[in-house]
Amino acid sequence: MRWTSTRVLLVAAAALAAYIGFVELRRDSAEDRRRRDRRALRVDPERVRALRVETDALRVVVTGEGGRWTMIEPVRAPADAGVVGRILLGLERLPKGETITPEDRRRAGATLSDYGLDPPRALIAVEGDGAALALRIGRATPAGDSLYIQAEGAAEILTTATGLLSLLPTRLEQWRDRALYRGEAVRIRRVEIRRPDGVLRLDRSETGGWTVAAPHPARANLPAVAGLLGNLLAARIGDFIAHSSADAAVLGLDETAIVVEFGASGLDPSEPLLIGAPVAATPDWYYARFRNREAVFTVSAQLVQQLTAPLDSFRDRRLTPLEASDIHSIRIEMDDQFLTLARGEDGWALVEPLRAPADADSVDALIRSWSGAFVERFANTAGARSGSTSAHPSSPRASVRN
Repeated sequence: MRWTSTRVLLVAAAALAAYIGFVELRRDSAEDRRRRDRRALRVDPERVRALRVETDALRVVVTGEGGRWTMIEPVRAPADAGVVGRILLGLERLPKGETITPEDRRRAGATLSDYGLDPPRALIAVEGDGAALALRIGRATPAGDSLYIQAEGAAEILTTATGLLSLLPTRLEQWRDRALYRGEAVRIRRVEIRRPDGVLRLDRSETGGWTVAAPHPARANLPAVAGLLGNLLAARIGDFIAHSSADAAVLGLDETAIVVEFGASGLDPSEPLLIGAPVAATPDWYYARFRNREAVFTVSAQLVQQLTAPLDSFRDRRLTPLEASDIHSIRIEMDDQFLTLARGEDGWALVEPLRAPADADSVDALIRSWSGAFVERFANTAGARSGSTSAHPSSPRASVRN
């Protein structure tokens, strides 16, 4: 009897859960239908692969997906994903106002031109994944609080919010992506900067660390390298400049330009970046362009200042990259004399020129002075070895091992 009662309760609970789910599903479906009925169009931004906008002043066509868009008309260039996204989201959420049927127009004796739809004030067309829509935008309603719109192929004319027009850029520059680069710093394997005072080349190892390859092989100042790459990838274009090919020398975009080039980076654009002269009217900006691309634009003086920072600022000034706990052997030499210390399970000990226990406090003080020391000046003379400094022949030499 108890088992039968339990089974009845389980069946009842399951039936109740199913009923609640069914009611909620119908409620959600009804709400979805009401939401769709309040919208003028059926546009899913995730399915759009191409967008065309035409006004009296401008015709722009962009293609792409996944938040990355390319303008293919009137010029080929990266498009601002934010601008495209706002237009598509605006179309998706466009509110539906009054519906004007062909019968309504016949009774009023009105034609499409009376609504500003023939020709239209503007045209927006989207395509992608089996969905296509061309929307004509007409004049404002007599009250001035709505616009007349009509989807291509539809008989009805609708009214909608006037904010639709504010989503459409009126100048070509507003469509262009102002990010200098698109990509991730972790994918960069090499960066080379050709500057008036020489070449700075930084290489990333297989383990992810950075080294200076030119002008002198050395350990890299990791915070400085990270800051440089981060600022390059975060840099924004100021303005796009109208120019002719004869302007290269005037703009400083000839052989005198600063050149920034990445290797195996996966960045877009992948061409070397040329930075020329400062803009005369606004010296906080410099002329720039990517090699093999026509567009000339401006980049900030702050970015140029970092690209031309002293070469030594990208070198690691620590005398040794080892932490005190990583050091297990020390050798000190001066002329024909030497001293070798080694750390074992029982602590530090002298191993050369004789074997004896070492004073732990003295060794720890020596290690702290070594691991905490910083290079004050690099001797970047011809033939100087990486990280070395000039020294008198009788100066002591020391080496540590981990």
